[in-house]
Amino acid sequence: TLAASVMAAAFDPNGKYLAAAFSSEIHIFRDTGSQKAATKFRVPVEVNNIVWFQSYTLFVSGEGKCYICSLQSDFTLRGQPQELDVPSAGDQPESVKTTAIYDPRLKILALGLGWEMRIIFCKEAAGVWKSIEFDDEDGCLPMTEDYEQYYPFCINWDFSCCAGIPNVDNPMEEPYAPSPLLCCLTEPPSLIFFSWYDTAAQSPHPSVYQFKLQQDTATPGPSSATPAASGAASGPAAAASNTDTSSTPQQSQEPFEDADADAQKALDKDLSALPAFATGAPGQPAA
Repeated sequence: TLAASVMAAAFDPNGKYLAAAFSSEIHIFRDTGSQKAATKFRVPVEVNNIVWFQSYTLFVSGEGKCYICSLQSDFTLRGQPQELDVPSAGDQPESVKTTAIYDPRLKILALGLGWEMRIIFCKEAAGVWKSIEFDDEDGCLPMTEDYEQYYPFCINWDFSCCAGIPNVDNPMEEPYAPSPLLCCLTEPPSLIFFSWYDTAAQSPHPSVYQFKLQQDTATPGPSSATPAASGAASGPAAAASNTDTSSTPQQSQEPFEDADADAQKALDKDLSALPAFATGAPGQPAA
């Protein structure tokens, strides 16, 4: 019965402590074999999400509100939970689900709110967490040719927290589809989105778009994530077409190589019969 009432849970970054939410009460458990909580405290809302992103810092959310809970060395609550200044969910939010991702190097907390169609970034200053405001120049940058120079850090973002949001412009149509988004942060903090916008709905809701990795062949180094061009080839066939074999000496073909080729053809035939993975096309929702 106790486990059935758990609303959310999260391990600390070291994996030795567990925070579990029972309605509006947070219990901290230690890895000692004991079934009793080491400490516990209350927050102002019924919690539906916990993210333990620092040794003594918790993000909790519920009922359309978000809080930061700072813990002391004995894992008791330090002071009172700080309510984050985020857009209100209103009286009847479409979704109260939230997602939080913390970048330990930039020390920035990125929040995805089920009732807000943008990512909220927060940073700590003098013990207080405040949202970061980006201006037009260093904020949401358009896709450019030289974006790689702004790509030292990245956050893979799951926008499924926005699933099922009604289409307010056309209520009779289907709700917006969940949309993946790749968000890149740079230092000093600038923000770059790689996404595709739903022009059919005439709204800034990102629709599903395909991403692929491309290796920079000019200068050795880690690969850069770039959106796949519409209609561009991908997968093994694309990799084969991009491989330079002009300098590779031709090897004599042995009988076992013929067998391998036949097996590969059979495999390709089987794979071609499978349904393609539907990621959607620019301006179209996912299937």
